[in-house]
This record gives sequence, structure tokens and C-alpha cells, in this order.
Amino acid sequence: RQNKKSSSNKKEDRDAFLARTQANRQARQHTKHMETSATRIQSLYRSWKLLCRERDSARQQYDSILTTDTADTWETVSRLVRLLYFICSGSVSPGTVDLSRLLKLTPIVLRNVEKGSYFLDGFSKNSSTLTLQLKRLSELIVRCLIACEWTLKASDPSSTAVLLRGLLVLTDARQWKAVSPSSLEAAESSVAFLLKNLVLKCQFFSSLRSAIAEATSGETGNKIQLSVLLCTLALRPLLSKVDSSSINAESQATYQSYVAFKFAVEILSIPCLPSRFPSLLRPSLLHRSTWPRLVFSMGSAAKFGSFAQQEPGKTVAIPDDRILYLLANMVELTEESRMEGLQLIYLSAMERLTTSLPAEAMAAVSSNPSNSAQSTSQGVGSVHRQLNILHTPAHVHWLLRGMGGKGPTETPMSVAPASRDGVGAQSSEVLSTWDYREWQAVYSGAVSGKKGADGRPIYSEAVQAFCSLYSSLLRLWPSTAVQILNSLAFDSPVHCCLWSWIGASGLLRRYIDDGTEPDLTATSIFLFCKCFLHRLMVTDDQEFYELQRPFPLAELVDMALLLRQYVSRRFWGRGDEATTSAVAARIAGTGQGRKMELRQMEREAATQLMHQLYDRNARKEFCPIDTWLDRGFKMDAFGMDTTAEDSKTLVVLREFPHIIPLHDRYRILQKLMTEDRQSTTWPDVHVRIRRKYVVDDGFTELNHLRSGLKGTVKVHFVNESGLDEMGIDMGGLYKEFLTCLIERAFDPSYGLFRTTSSRQLYPNPGSHLAVRDHLEKFAFLGRMLGKAIFDGIQIDLPFCGFFLSKLLGKRNYLDELPSLDPDLHRNLMQLKDYKGNVADLSLDFTVQDDDGAEGASSSSSVRELVPGGSKIEVTNANRIQYIHLVADYRLNKQIKRQCEAFLLGFQDMVRVEWIRFFNPVELQVLISGERHGGDFDVEDLKANTVYSGGYYSNDSTVRKLWRVVKEFSPRDKSLFLKFVTSCPRPPLLGFASLRPPFCVHRVPSERTFFEMLSRKEEQRLPTASTCMNLLKLPEYISSKTLRDKLLYSIRSNAGFELS
Repeated sequence: RQNKKSSSNKKEDRDAFLARTQANRQARQHTKHMETSATRIQSLYRSWKLLCRERDSARQQYDSILTTDTADTWETVSRLVRLLYFICSGSVSPGTVDLSRLLKLTPIVLRNVEKGSYFLDGFSKNSSTLTLQLKRLSELIVRCLIACEWTLKASDPSSTAVLLRGLLVLTDARQWKAVSPSSLEAAESSVAFLLKNLVLKCQFFSSLRSAIAEATSGETGNKIQLSVLLCTLALRPLLSKVDSSSINAESQATYQSYVAFKFAVEILSIPCLPSRFPSLLRPSLLHRSTWPRLVFSMGSAAKFGSFAQQEPGKTVAIPDDRILYLLANMVELTEESRMEGLQLIYLSAMERLTTSLPAEAMAAVSSNPSNSAQSTSQGVGSVHRQLNILHTPAHVHWLLRGMGGKGPTETPMSVAPASRDGVGAQSSEVLSTWDYREWQAVYSGAVSGKKGADGRPIYSEAVQAFCSLYSSLLRLWPSTAVQILNSLAFDSPVHCCLWSWIGASGLLRRYIDDGTEPDLTATSIFLFCKCFLHRLMVTDDQEFYELQRPFPLAELVDMALLLRQYVSRRFWGRGDEATTSAVAARIAGTGQGRKMELRQMEREAATQLMHQLYDRNARKEFCPIDTWLDRGFKMDAFGMDTTAEDSKTLVVLREFPHIIPLHDRYRILQKLMTEDRQSTTWPDVHVRIRRKYVVDDGFTELNHLRSGLKGTVKVHFVNESGLDEMGIDMGGLYKEFLTCLIERAFDPSYGLFRTTSSRQLYPNPGSHLAVRDHLEKFAFLGRMLGKAIFDGIQIDLPFCGFFLSKLLGKRNYLDELPSLDPDLHRNLMQLKDYKGNVADLSLDFTVQDDDGAEGASSSSSVRELVPGGSKIEVTNANRIQYIHLVADYRLNKQIKRQCEAFLLGFQDMVRVEWIRFFNPVELQVLISGERHGGDFDVEDLKANTVYSGGYYSNDSTVRKLWRVVKEFSPRDKSLFLKFVTSCPRPPLLGFASLRPPFCVHRVPSERTFFEMLSRKEEQRLPTASTCMNLLKLPEYISSKTLRDKLLYSIRSNAGFELS
């Protein structure tokens, strides 16, 4: 223990010694540092005192020269400039006393500009010294002007105005009257030198920015005059020649680009600059030698090198809060000039600015529309008006001319890509509304198989910038997306232009084959899909199929195939997985998040267009089914609870299931429903139904069960006398009940549904007037239809395509309107093609509602399509929007609540995402069976038929039956099937899937023994039990009798009562 204690004490003594040693060392270092600092401070103080004495001496010399020597000689003025620069060099801006000295010197220099030896002798004796002195003098003037905010905050504006005039004279060699013509070039070099110094050393543009913004905000005469002077000064570095004596040619170009960039960032980003910029100076700003340089500086990715580093505290990046105003001002000023040949560099600038634009900036624009109170004043509101220029027809046509389009009176196309540097003469021609064939004529010879100097297809850069610009606008400016697409899809057929170029350049085919140009392909296909989708919204079947506008049907076949292959490669071919919500939330707002957002938008646009084309093809075929199928696609295993992250097949089924054959998709649905049925033990449901009140009793007994209807339903019927019917439900009574309930509830006389002229069903907009608790009833009917699909029972219900589209979560467009109201559709098409002034028709944005839709006013049946629609006149400019809104109201909004209630009940039985594996036509097949014009495969039915009552497959009567059925016409085959199964069409997967199976039952003969010996024919007619898919067939001796009796029965549309 003593040894331990001793060692512990030694350790403590050592630690204390080390701590004391370290503290002493730090104390010595601190003392040394204090001595060094004191010496340095004393040295600086002595230097400062000495400098102050020297400056005081210089001030005395300066004042003495001013009072004694009045001659404006080179020596006198030169010495004054040197002394004043030394006096003021130690401060950010001259003091009050020194400012007065500068105010006395400036008039002396200005006198010498007119006539005097200072300039004459300076250029003849020592031009470099004169240039240096002018640079220093201009620097002093600018520092003084910055200190008083360019005279805006000066205590004596009249005196500081002298400085402003002096700077204007010094920066313009043309005003140096004392300089001889032979020295003019040297004078211009001097001006360029001092302007370069102001730009790089004095924060010239950044200080002018706030002054110009303040000066141009007032209406007083002084401010207007000042704004002209300040804007003139801002233009000087942009318009001056480069000092070629001090830098080489490469540096000259870089410096010019840097000046243009700084002017754009600081001056062009002033809010509402076009409306504030003096009209006197606009020609200089928009000159062919100036404006293209400014635009180019925004679109180029040039590195300004040492020039950017020479300006203190500044970078070459565009501040986020200025991008929006810079973009808007550049759009308005370019529209004003609209030079031919400028399109490519303009598009590059717009692409750079829009891709850098913060999303919140465009959100502010959307919240301040152009008709707001701010729209005519400074602020975000006016940006809306400026950016609207981007989707005016004239502006879009001008851009398309840069991609090969020509004006209507111009000579045949002479296609040559626009040069980045060459800017041709302005053209006032507006591109005519070309169709696909005319654009194809432009590109077929000029682009097909040809490449530019960069090895890319002709016009690649312009097309990519154009598509990127408008894609960004659609993403960032959703409130104006409709107006943008109206211009691109109708006023300017951009989809025709893009698809023609894509085809001529082979861009899409090369990407599909080897993955080249992925960015160009993605952005061009995205904008094409958005424009064509928008065009299809008001393209009816006559225009699409008969007139073949906007594309020939043959071209649509190639388009469908290429789009499917493109989507397969870009989104499905590389194991592209869906992004989880957690990941999406984490990366939202980041660069990666924006990329994923754009990729998702591209994905949705391409798949939506494929859906549109596929749905039209399903309704009326224009291309073979193999166009849509991907025979090489291999499905993976998935179940009812599998997520998109785990199954590529599920992703495909949700986005574009039609690459998988219909029968395979139906088998997938059956598998999922079977798995759903087996996932829970559903209890049996026993119900007592009065035959006279099938719908009401069914609603009372079953509506509250919701998803509990997935269990087996056992039905016990009560006849009209109130007595219980005999029999045990083994499935037949339930099918009879379900068929009877659906038949009565969907009958138009019940009030929930209506029929079109083609006898197709759709929800009654006035159902609330006809049926109590109508929405509950719609939900119940949706549940019962879902139950029929869940149990594999086919129901003969012909639904309207637009109603089935609503069940699939799709929006209906104009092409569906003829099925609902052909007269309204015809009138809207006439309005669309009307050649006169639409305003003469006295239409407004309202619709006459004669269907008693829920929510309609009792005093008026007029509905406004938009807020205040009764006061908005339909014109040539907005008629497309009017047509779309009318169709949208009739097909979507008028029956919105009924469809939502129906779908709510339906999804209690079958998940909505499962039925979205199908399109409306396929969903109708799922409900009612295959459509083959009434025909079906008799051999398939024969192979899957069972027999009872004594019949067997080789019985003579059975052989006669199948021989007779084979000889039936398609219509009679359909009637035969409906007679036995209640549905005139075969099951989607063939008769093997029919439940219960088709059965032929032998009916005992009522003939006597002698009648059978004499071969007397059976007089009884065939009958059927549709609840059991049972044909009750007597034994007929001859095929003719069997045929006649069977045809009589099936054509009578009766069953039990013929027994």
C-alpha cells in the first residue's frame, strides 16, 4: 500500500510540473505577441500620421496652384490631378472638403475637352500618362457619385451634377473636341481603358443598378433627365471599343462577354426595365451589334477568368432573386427586336435562365396574374405580362423559323442552322400554320442523314433549347400551362414540327437502338407528347380517322411502336424503379429531386399519350394489336400486397398494361382476386328476397356489408304471394338474384341510369330527383357490379365508354362526346372550324343544363364553366378552351358525384388499381364477355359442356344440337348464348372459365309409347335456367325440328315460361 501511495504522489508531482511549465510557456508567448503587436501598431500609426501630413501638404499645394496658376496647361492640370488622386486615395469616397476640390477640378478638365493644352499636349507628349490620369480622375468621380447614390442623395444635387456631366464627357471620346482626328483612335483607347477600370475596380454596374431603378421610378422632370444620363453611362462600357493595346484578341472577346454579362445581370435584371428604359436609348440597346452580345452572354457557359477575379467581392453567378426579372425583360426586349438568326442564342439563353429559375419565383408570378393591380406597376405582377409573350403565336413562329420554318410569302425553304454569331435582317413574316406533311417536306431533304459541325443532327441545339425552355415553363408555371399548350398545339403545330424533325433526324430510332442523345431525346419527346396530348383533347374521331389530322394513320402506327419501345428502354429497360414517398420527400427541392420530377413528368406524358392512342385504337382500330404488345416482356411473380418497388411487372401494369396481352392480364386479375378471397375467411351471407322488391330488399340486406360481400351469398326467394319458394341455393339462386337485381336497378325506368341513342348506359345527372339516397344506391350498385366481377359472373350491361373511363380514373375528352350528345358534338365542331368572327355568335362561358344535375338552381339551368363565365365572351382566341370546357362539363363534371359514389362501392369488392389494368373497351369485355359480333367458338363450348338427365357427349340428340348451333348465324349464336347464360357473349378466357359450367339437361318426354313407336316429334320447346347456365333440351328426332324449336325459343327471348 505504501508503494502504491508513493507512486501515486510521484505521478501527481509530474503532472503539476508539466502544467506549470506549459502555463509559463504560454505566458511568454503572450507577452511576445503583445510586444510585436504594439510595435506594429506604433509603426502603422507613425505611417498614418506621416501620410496625413503629406496629404495636408498636398492639399496646400493643390489650393495654392488653383489660386495662383490659372493657365490650363498640361503641367498645371496634370499636377492637380496627381495631387487630388493622392489626397483622396486613402478613403472610400472623398470628404466634404476634398469633394469641393474635385468639383473645382472637373470644370477645368471639361474646358480642356473643348480647347486646351491639357488634352492636346497630353496626347502629343505622353498619351499613356494622360490615359492614367483620366482613369484616376474618372475613378474619383465615380466614387463620389456612388457615395451620394449618383446625385439622388446629394445635399447639393446641382454641384454633384457637374461630376455626372464630367463622367459622361470623359467616357465619350467623340466629345473630346480638342483632340485632333489623328489622335482619335488613341482617345478611344483611353476611354476603353478607363471604362475597363470602372467596370473591374469601381463596382460600376452594381452601383448604377439601384440608381437607375430609383431614377426610373418617378415621373418628375429631374428624375426623367437623370434616368437618361444614368442609362447612357450604363451603356458606355457595352458600346465602347476594346483597348486592343493592353490585351490580346482572346482576352478582348472574354472581356466583352464579361461586360455584357455584368450589364445583363445588374441592369437588365431591374424589374420592368423595358417600360422604364428611356426610349431615346432603346435603339442603342437593341442594335444588331449590342443585343445579340447581351443575349449570348446569358446563354454561354464562358468562364471569365481573371476579369471576374478583378472585381472585388463579385462572382459570375446570377443571383436567384434576379433571374426572373432578367428572363422577363429579355423576353420583352427580344420580342421588340425579333432579329432573324438570333433564335439559337436566344433559346440557349432562355434555357439557361429557366433551368436556373427557382420554383418559388414562378409561384409568385402565378399568384400575381397580369390583370392584377400590380401588373402595370413595378413588381412581380408585370412579369406575368412579359412572360406571356413566350406563348404568343408570333413569338413561337419566330422561334420555329429558327428551326427551319419560313413565312407564308417566303421562297421555298433554304434550310441552314442559325449561327450563334451571325444575326440577319429582321423579318416580319409570321409562320403559317403548317401541318405534318409540310414540316416533313422541310426536314426530309435538309435533315435526313445529315449532321452539323458538332456531329449531331441538323438543328439539334435549337430543338433541345426550344424543348427545354417550354418544358421548364410547363413545370414551373402550371397556372399558365393551358395557355402555353394552346399556343403550341393549336396556333403553332409544334407537335408536327417536332415529330417531323425526330423522324428525319432518326433521333428516336438511334436512342432505342443504342441509347445515344438521351437528354435531347427525352426533352423533345416530352414536349411532343404534351403538345399532341393537348391537341387530342379536342380532336374528334372524324378529324382523327377520316381527315387524318394532325397525323396520317400510317404515321400513327409508327408513332405507337416507337413510343412503346422508347418507354420500354428509358423507363423499364434498365430496371427503373419507382421512387418511394420517403425518398421523394427527402430529395424534394434538391437538384436530384428536380431531375426525378422531370423524369416523372416525361414518363407520365409518354404513357398518357400511349394510353390515348391505345384507347382510340381499341374503339376503332387503326393499327394491329401487335404494335402495342411487347412479346419479349417477362413477368415476375407478385401478389396482392406487392409494391411497385418489388415488382417491375406491377409497375408496367399500372403505367401501360397494354404491352401484356389481354388474356394474360385477365388471368392476373383472377389470380389477385382469388388471393384476396383466400386472404380472409369471409362468412356466408343469407338473405331473404321478395321477388317483387329485388332491388329494395337487396339494398336493405346487403348494402351495410361493404367488403363483407366477398363471402358467399345464399339467397332465399319469397314469391309474389308472400310464400317461401322451395329449393336450396347452390349458386344458381344467387346468380338469378344478382342478374335480376342488376337488370332492374340499371334499367332507366328506375332512375339511376340513362341510355344514349345507341342504348348504352350512363349515370343520370338528375338521379337525386328520381331516387331517394341516390348516392348510397350508386355505391350499392357499384358494389354489386364489383361482386359480379369478383365471382366471375358476366352481366349483359352495355356501358358508355366515358362512364367506364371515369371508373378507371381517366378524364374524358371531346372524342367521347358523340356517344352522349351527338348534336352538341356537331355544334362544337362547327364552332371549332368556324371561319368568321366567333364573337358574332354571342356565346359566353356558360352551358345550358337541362338534365336537372344536382346543385342546379331551381330558378335557372345555366351553369358557368369558369367563375364569371356569363361575362366572358367566346372569341376566336378562346374558343378551343370553351369547347374543351363544355365537353368536360358534360362528360366529367355533370356526373362526377354519381361516378365517385359508384366507384366507392366498386372498390369494396375489387381494388381500383386492378381494374386499371384495362382500358374502357376491355373493362366492358371484363363485365360482359368477348365481343365477336355474336360469333363464338362452338368447339370450345362443346369441349367445356357437362351433361345431365341421361345425356352424354355422344348422344344422338347432343350431336344434332352441336351440328345445328354450328350452322347458326352469329346473331343466332349470340341469342343462344344469352338464352342459356343471360349474357350474349362468351367469357374472356373461354368457356372453361364459365361458372357454373354450361350444362345440357335431358327433358323426359311426355309422348306415349305408341307415339314414340310412330316416331312422332316432341312438341315441347327447349327451355333454360340462366341461374345455372342450364339448357333443358327435349329429345328431338330430326335436326330440322331441333333447329326450328331452338330458334323459336331463343328468338322469343324467354326461358322458364316456355316450359
